Amino acid sequence: MPKKKKRRLKKSVRRGCLGILLTVLLFILFSVYECQRDRTEGELPVVAPQETQPDRTDSLLSLRLDEVLGRTPRTDSSKISLYVYDLTRRCPVYAHRSTQLMTPASCMKLLTAVCALKRLGPDHQYDNNLYIKGTISRGTLYGYVLVAMDDDPLTETFEDFALALRQLGIERIQGDIHFDLARRDTLLPHPTASFWDIPYQSLPLLMRGERRVELEFRESLSAVGIQFSRNVLFGHKWLEGLDRVKQRQEYALALKNARLGARLVRKQTHLLREVLAPMLIFSSNIKAEAVRYHTDHYTDRWGGGEARNGHAVETFLREEMPWTQTVGLVINDGSGLSPQNRLTADFLTRLLIYTYDNPEIWNVMVDELLATPNDPVRQGSLTGRMTEPLFTGRVFGKTGTLTTVGVSSLSGYCLSDGGRWYAFSVISEDTPVAESRLLQDALCKVLVLTRDDEP
Repeated sequence: MPKKKKRRLKKSVRRGCLGILLTVLLFILFSVYECQRDRTEGELPVVAPQETQPDRTDSLLSLRLDEVLGRTPRTDSSKISLYVYDLTRRCPVYAHRSTQLMTPASCMKLLTAVCALKRLGPDHQYDNNLYIKGTISRGTLYGYVLVAMDDDPLTETFEDFALALRQLGIERIQGDIHFDLARRDTLLPHPTASFWDIPYQSLPLLMRGERRVELEFRESLSAVGIQFSRNVLFGHKWLEGLDRVKQRQEYALALKNARLGARLVRKQTHLLREVLAPMLIFSSNIKAEAVRYHTDHYTDRWGGGEARNGHAVETFLREEMPWTQTVGLVINDGSGLSPQNRLTADFLTRLLIYTYDNPEIWNVMVDELLATPNDPVRQGSLTGRMTEPLFTGRVFGKTGTLTTVGVSSLSGYCLSDGGRWYAFSVISEDTPVAESRLLQDALCKVLVLTRDDEP
């Protein structure tokens, strides 16, 4: 080839490469600019809820609350934190050491519930599915069974799943059983809580750890007369050779792939609110920890079934309640069992204000999930308290108790005689629980009896 042609060719190649390089650089710069612009345009100024000044009714209410706080026997007001807010008029009514960090006990469950309802939605459901893939011949399935289970605390047995396989005529599985579990570890209380507060024997089936879940499923198969013989030739090929721990994401992806072309044999669902109701009304610690974990895991589907560290709650506070004072708060768990948890009455009340401002959460909380006096279904942890008819349908709350450290708390809503909604939180420490409850009931009575037509 002549030298001139070679030089022209080299020059053309260089120009082409330079053009490609410039195009790539321009694309990168444009992408960065667009991302920055989108982020800037998407950021709206965070505006705290607008507040008004208390009117005469709220000023008189403040005086009555002060009287109740001062005259309750055997209680030390220096160990009580209280905050009351008028939701109807959007104004603070009363504050007593409301920003003091204190142990919230089971009122911590309010944060767990509101975060789950916001992140997952009131109609969110736990999905538990049983799949098979392969050929059924003379009572033998040549293929695999896939058990895909959410970390559902309401699932107590695999009996229905095993019967579903038996009804297909399956008497023997020649292949493999794969488990796609949202939770692989055992539910445990926070290290700062007492280990006996969440006893292993009381845990729901899917909270007992992967090995126990797999054993229970195989035992359920045996109970209905189905034998299992492992044969890797009929298992899911993508799972062979993968290390479940070291290759967590690859393993999770392979399990999702195993559903492709598989036949759904049994589907079981439970609504999130079915778990939240006993968690809030009857103060179930196990369900609270299960919900906290589920919210974490569901917002990070690559969690791999390992316990997380409350990142869903942290994100919720940062994105949904940025104007609320969170410095110094200690959130160790979702149940409030840890005596080292630290919240304030101000924070809990503002969480209730946030709930009130979100109708999709507020409606389900007041209509279904909070304990209310004298209700045969929903009195829960308020059983035996506020038994007078005036409280019926007027108080909706969450109780909290840690007798080992003398903590009693109550947070919730009151509907006054004047038609106003109030949010309130009260926490007592180093105080006899019985005396703290008398104080809480007296405070609720004052709120309920408040009228707008007072002289």
